[in-house]
Formats: sequence, C-alpha cells, structure tokens
Amino acid sequence: MRNQNQIKLTFFVFLIIVSLFILHCRYLAVIAEDAFISFRFAKNLASGNGLVWNLTESPVEGYSNFLWVMLNALALYLDAEVTLFSQVAGLVAAILVLVYVYRFAHNFLSKTRLGALLPPLFLACSGPFATWACSGMETSFFTLWVVATAYYTVSWQARGNTKTLALAFFSALIATLSRPEGFGIFAVLVLMILLFQNPHHQRTKRKTMLFLALLFYIIPFSIYFIWRFSYFGFLLPNTFYAKTGGGYFQWYRGLCYLFYFAFHYLLPLIPLPFLILWNRAQPLVKFKLFQPAIRARAALICLSLTVAYSVYIIWVGGDYMAMYRFFVPILPFIYLLISWGFMLLFEKEQTPSQRLVLIALLLFSIAGTTVHSTPLEERLFTKPTMTHGQYRGIQTERWHSRRLTAIGHFFKNYAQGENASLATDAIGAVGFYSELEIYGLHGLVDPVIAHRHRKNIGKGFPGHEKASLAYTLSRQPTFFMFNRELTPKPMRFPSFNAHIMNLLQNYELKSFWIKDKGNQKQGYFTFLQRERH
Repeated sequence: MRNQNQIKLTFFVFLIIVSLFILHCRYLAVIAEDAFISFRFAKNLASGNGLVWNLTESPVEGYSNFLWVMLNALALYLDAEVTLFSQVAGLVAAILVLVYVYRFAHNFLSKTRLGALLPPLFLACSGPFATWACSGMETSFFTLWVVATAYYTVSWQARGNTKTLALAFFSALIATLSRPEGFGIFAVLVLMILLFQNPHHQRTKRKTMLFLALLFYIIPFSIYFIWRFSYFGFLLPNTFYAKTGGGYFQWYRGLCYLFYFAFHYLLPLIPLPFLILWNRAQPLVKFKLFQPAIRARAALICLSLTVAYSVYIIWVGGDYMAMYRFFVPILPFIYLLISWGFMLLFEKEQTPSQRLVLIALLLFSIAGTTVHSTPLEERLFTKPTMTHGQYRGIQTERWHSRRLTAIGHFFKNYAQGENASLATDAIGAVGFYSELEIYGLHGLVDPVIAHRHRKNIGKGFPGHEKASLAYTLSRQPTFFMFNRELTPKPMRFPSFNAHIMNLLQNYELKSFWIKDKGNQKQGYFTFLQRERH
C-alpha cells in the first residue's frame, strides 16, 4: 500500500512538473527565424519539387535536420499549419525527454521515486530547454533520441537484454537522421560498449552485437549517406561549410560560448560539491575502472556525452541564437549529474542544519536556473556580445521573426505574378512567405559562398562570417533587401565600395509604408529594385 501511494504521489508531482514546463514553454514560445528555412525545404518537397531551395536551382543541403524536414513536409502535404505542427511536435518531444530522464534517474541513479523527479524539475525550469521546445526547430526532437540512446545503452549494460541494445542503436540512428551530431552520439555509445564489460554481456555474443549495430544503424545510415551524397554532392551539409572554417579564433569563440553558458547556468550549482564534502557523502566515482557499478556507469555515460558534446561545441565555434541552443541536447545529462549529487546527499543521514542547507541550496539552484527566463536577467547580467542573450534573446528572436514575416508577406504581394528574386541576409521567414527565389548573403543555401575560404573565422558573429555581396549581386536579383527597419521617412540609397556601387547602378530605391502587426510597428520599408529594360 505504501509503495502504491508513493507511485501515485510521484505521478502527481510529475504531472505538476510537466504542467509547469508547458507554462514555461508558453511563456518563452517563439518561432525561430531559422525554422522557416526548414519549412521552405519541406514545402518544396511536399509540392513535388524535391529538396531544393530555389525551384530553378540544383538541390542544396541548406539544412542539417533531415528527419525534421521530412516530418514537416508530411505535415504540409496533409495541409497542416506547419508552424503549429512544429511547435506541438517539439513540445511533445520535450515532454518525452522528461519521461526518459525520470526513468533514467529512477532506474539507474536514484534510490527513491521522488528523488528521480529532480532532473525533470531542473529541465522544466531551464530556459534553453523550454525555449527550443516550441521554437519550430528540431532541437527537442534530436534531444529526445540522444537521451533515448543513452537510456537504452545503460539499460543494456545493466541487464544484458538484446532488445535494449537494438533500441540503443535504433535511437542513435534516428538521432543521426535528425542531426549529423548523432553520429558522434553513436561513436560514444560504441565506445562505452567496448570499454565496459559486465557478467550480463556474456549472454550477448560479440557477433550478435555487431549484427544489431549493422541492422539498426550502420546499414540504414550507409544507405542514407550514399543517397544524400549522390543527391547533394558533398560529405557534409552545406550549412556546416557556411558556418565553419576551423582555426584558433573559431575554437576560442566556442570556448567563450561554453564559459558564458557555465557562468549563467552552472554558477548557481558551485556550492554543491563543497556541500557533498561537508556532508561526507560517498565519493561520486567509486568503482573499478572497467567494471563500475551500474549507478556509476550511468553517471559516467552522462559525463562522457556531456564532455564529448561540449568539445564539439567548442570546435564548431558556438552559436549566436538565444538561450544557448547548442547545449540543449546535453542539458538532460548535466541535470542528471547535478541531481545525482543532490540524491547522494538526501540519501545520507543528516543533521537538521545540514538538511536545511541542502534544501536551501536546491531552491537556490532552481531559482538561479529560472531567473534567466525572466526580465530580472537583464538587470542581473550583461548580455554576451556573441549571442542574443537569454530573456533578452527571446525578445530579439521574436522581433526578427515577426518583422521578417511581415516583410515576407509584403514581397509576396508586391512581386505577385513576377518571376522575381531577392538577395537578403535573412532567408528564413522572408523565403518561406514571399515564395520568391532567395539568394542568401551568408551561404547557408549557396555552395559557392559556403565553400569559400575566409581567414580568421571566429572573430565575427557565429554563422554570419562568410559572405560575398559582389558575387550575390552579380546574380542580378530583382530585389536587394539591405535592411529590415521601418522608418518614419524613406531611407537613402546605401553606400558601398566602388565595385559594389557599380553592380548597383541599375537599381533604384523603393520605399513602401508597411505594418508589422506582430511588433506593433509601422513605417517605410526601403529596398533596392533592379530597373526594367
């Protein structure tokens, strides 16, 4: 009876956590501007035109979320509202992450059901996790399969069940089809399997393990890779070439990105290890090197994935979008490790003063995590120059998404009936809603720009460093969108170097009064239009 009551209480508390998380998502909800890039590819695919950006051009892999594009294409094919579908799908995926994280903690880390609720609670209070669940992007969907991979890997190591190993390989496959980083998750999975043995593994022969890997990951992934290479012609997505170039400055920027994330989201947890020492809890790592207990083994996999993915984030140079998007896939593992520390303390006999300090630290950690989702963030912290920020970043994302949506609708109406093209640095919402041919200035959908070599990658804004305005204008776009502001008076003709001005000699200034209802703003939108001859 007591066990049943505990199960009911745990379920009730978990529902409260999920409800709080949904409210958190609602509060921070924003359709990211980059989400519309995937929507445009999905729309062209659903219309029978293939995975192309512009209908008159060859296919380009201007996305890095294949399976997410496929799901959105299916939604569009079924006449669903793709923005709503993507938000709901992301939210459902995030809730499933909470379920997996609870099961991970309950089965492998916590001795109590209520203790296993700590990691989902931290996630529900996390601004990055809530923001990107309803962003229209694949972040939560990818995170779900990363967490599932880790869960089934530890399950297999704990029980030696062939079915769970197959599920681990399959989850890694879905993660890889969702984002290329899934291949690294698969590599970590294989490394954990090879390094750590236990008596249960004797029931599963190595040939069986190899067969499952071939059947559920290697063969399907190879088929997919051969297809995409033959279709697009490059080993990696075009977005990877456009955003990276390697080198010291890129790695330094990635290291700074890691530092800021740690400062904003891990700083409230600094007292935890000292509190563990004060309470004289059992050491966090107490096992024979290659035969750890399952509790320490689960923690080791969480730590391995966290470290490996953090190194990858440093290598690619970080990100600029709000709420530390790149760290979302490893947030579950970070909070599992943090919660494990709290679990160790709560499980140990303590004096009233020790327990009071522990509860105070837990509340402080949760508050320190949640504060970045509130306007207090602006008063307490300086915004990093390399990112949009946290709460302020959400406002920035919303502003740009709404403004560019309004501009996209304007161009659709203005260029109606014309076979027109538009050069712009903001290709998402404008490209999706205008339905014009879009020439991106930063190479996300243009292999020529993406593959150009540029020195000192890492000194500029992440993802916006490669550009060639001369090349883009040489393609003679019908319109050139050089700003996204709405001004009381028409803007003047922009000033560039002599070569660019020569390319713009056949363009004339156009200004129209438009309304941006989303941002409650109206004014003159000014752009350049190529003169007709």
